[in-house]
Amino acid sequence: MTDDIVTRLRCNYADDGCGQCTFCLAKAEIERLRAAGDALAHGIRTGRWDEALDAWTDLREGGNQ
Repeated sequence: MTDDIVTRLRCNYADDGCGQCTFCLAKAEIERLRAAGDALAHGIRTGRWDEALDAWTDLREGGNQ
């Protein structure tokens, strides 16, 4: 992706991220959604998308947290 939303999110508490503040949690969620979207795109391209679609659906419904 060409956006830089993740690089713009900066933790206010630790240089390498605290893992608990709003910024760190948002960054982690964006990365999880990105990975799931990439897996889904790959699955569609290869014709093996059932598992990736299930994972995306679960993630969108709030699972795998």
